[in-house]
Amino acid sequence: FIRARFIIGFNGRTDLKHQGLTALVDDEEGIEKKLKSLMDNTLAKAEEIGFKQVAFPIMGAGFYGIAPDAAITIMLTSLKEHLKNSTSLKEVLLCGNDNREYRLFASKLNN
Repeated sequence: FIRARFIIGFNGRTDLKHQGLTALVDDEEGIEKKLKSLMDNTLAKAEEIGFKQVAFPIMGAGFYGIAPDAAITIMLTSLKEHLKNSTSLKEVLLCGNDNREYRLFASKLNN
């Protein structure tokens, strides 16, 4: 059970491989930039709406196949940059699906 009222997530364009556009999916650097942009834009939208609490799963590690370790690093970089400024957010929940994901979040947060 997650106590957050809002969970921000996304689904990638699942039709890319079917259209023969695997280069877009396989472009790791481009995908990582898109994940950073997604995080930045999502946090900006949360501010615009005035959210006090949000929750994030490991974004980008599903369909786009970003390694969970790299995805978490990108997510935390974006969150840290955002939280340096004035913010309406009082709580950000990071959600792992299992102990492995939880440990990845914990290790990154403790460094």
